[in-house]
Amino acid sequence: MIEIKASKGLGDALYLRAIALHLLERGEAVTIFTLWPEAFHGVAATVKGLDQLTGAEDLELAAYCVFCRNPALERQDQFTRACLQVGIREPVALRLDWKVRNPALVERIKAQAGGRPILVYQPNKKANNPEQALLRPRSEAFNAHLAAQRECFRVKVGTHHALDRDEGAPCDLDLFDRTSVSDVIDIATAADRFFGETCWLLVAAEALDKPFTCMFSRRGLASPRRRVCNVTPALVFHKPHLTTAVFDE
Repeated sequence: MIEIKASKGLGDALYLRAIALHLLERGEAVTIFTLWPEAFHGVAATVKGLDQLTGAEDLELAAYCVFCRNPALERQDQFTRACLQVGIREPVALRLDWKVRNPALVERIKAQAGGRPILVYQPNKKANNPEQALLRPRSEAFNAHLAAQRECFRVKVGTHHALDRDEGAPCDLDLFDRTSVSDVIDIATAADRFFGETCWLLVAAEALDKPFTCMFSRRGLASPRRRVCNVTPALVFHKPHLTTAVFDE
């Protein structure tokens, strides 16, 4: 039995989903502890909440370190680091294998798009400390990029708990604060492309083999704080052939 958890974000949970699928294919019995049980829909593992941890578990932590001092890990992207941290040395496919749970929602979005490419994005994350503030792209640049995507049907997702609402962000369908976790993953399966800062949508896009445009903060990349300036395309992109880096200039 492998008992495993990840860091607290939804993107971390999607990394853990891919890792769990790999372990299950190896014939392992897997128990997952998570804040995001909905993200493991269809995974043949035991899924428990973090509140069910007793302290007696022999937990593996599928996490990556941004401020890494291990030279072997420094050369790896964050998904590969998470795999290595739980002792997986062979290649792991970053994938979702997700079965849509709300097909009516997906079909409604496709119908509203009217044949236009569907672009899914979420507004910038709230900054809870100075390092997070440095990582946020400038909202003017973020929204200007969205405004330029006029050929796309732009769908805004996310929740006010973690994100700015950003009423000025251009969108054609506003689903902010209007979806469940499984709904928003369903929406990701319908997307043709994604846009945002580093967030769970990047993980979903790569796992679905779809293109993602990621906006980075120049202030963050120029920061002397290693936990900030280390957040680079080389760190966050696992499938660089699908990803494009842009900057908030």
